Amino acid sequence: MSKEEFLSTLKTELEKQNLGNVENMLQFYDEMICDRMEDGMTEEEATASLGSIQDIVKEVVWEKPVTTLVKERVQQSKAKAESNGKGAIWIVLAVLGFPIWLPIAAVIAVCFMVICLVYWIIVLTIALVLLVFPLTTLACLVGAAGVLLGFAPFSTMMICLGGAMILGSLSFLLYKPCLLFFKETGTVFAKMLVGLKKTLFK
Repeated sequence: MSKEEFLSTLKTELEKQNLGNVENMLQFYDEMICDRMEDGMTEEEATASLGSIQDIVKEVVWEKPVTTLVKERVQQSKAKAESNGKGAIWIVLAVLGFPIWLPIAAVIAVCFMVICLVYWIIVLTIALVLLVFPLTTLACLVGAAGVLLGFAPFSTMMICLGGAMILGSLSFLLYKPCLLFFKETGTVFAKMLVGLKKTLFK
């Protein structure tokens, strides 16, 4: 399949899902195909390496917010009941089941919120630590400069310079591992949420 055929088919399938960022996704896959062609693949090989369009669309659908997935499932269930002539029964069951499905929906929503909250607390904590080290290094350097201006004894300058060297080194050593941590945990977190959605809404 050529790049144009792939992107055209993908656009058609994505638009069926009522997504708001179809153009961005098409641009993403366009760039992926171009990158693989630059690495030596033919156009057909590059599009084939991305997998089937159906699989791509499924993954995109699972990236929708939980509230959207719930709304779509409810609409699908109602439409199916109405097409079978059981629309009134569906409404009665939905009303009678309200005391059951509402708490379940609330628990699911709270679970997702807690997972997101814990993840962002960890990320923000690490980010704050990364920010504190350089700021403290700067404060130590300012303190050392104050010694040169005669505001403090020489021993204070040595302590400040030593602290600046230690904290500066820690900042340098932790920077890349923390960025890698953010990237990897972000990927794992996204996959975990998709997995939970698949489990709950399959």
